Amino acid sequence: KICTDGQCLTCTVTCEAADHTCDSTVLQAALNNGGTVVVCPGLYTGTVSVANMAAVAMIGAGDGADSATNTLLRYLSVSNVATFAMSHMRIHGFADGNCEDDNGIYIKDSGATLTDCAIAEV
Repeated sequence: KICTDGQCLTCTVTCEAADHTCDSTVLQAALNNGGTVVVCPGLYTGTVSVANMAAVAMIGAGDGADSATNTLLRYLSVSNVATFAMSHMRIHGFADGNCEDDNGIYIKDSGATLTDCAIAEV
């Protein structure tokens, strides 16, 4: 469960790896269904893409850098989503002025709202 903003929510996606690093495949599958996706702590590697949908909301466990207690994404791409909301998550992986492919955040042609999120190098 994730407890934030005065409410506790059951996770839709859970990273169960001992080192808290998981492939983003399960997260991607949950997002493909649209709606609200609650993402438990962990570092979700790989590209997460949300495209051509009416509404998607992602709720994570915090915006800190520790994957044991916070939800971290390596790369998020959002395009052609009428309403996209993300809260309590961290996008991380920017490389000291040497941006690599497939890290960071990309938003195009979407109504996006990010609340209590961090976009950081690490």
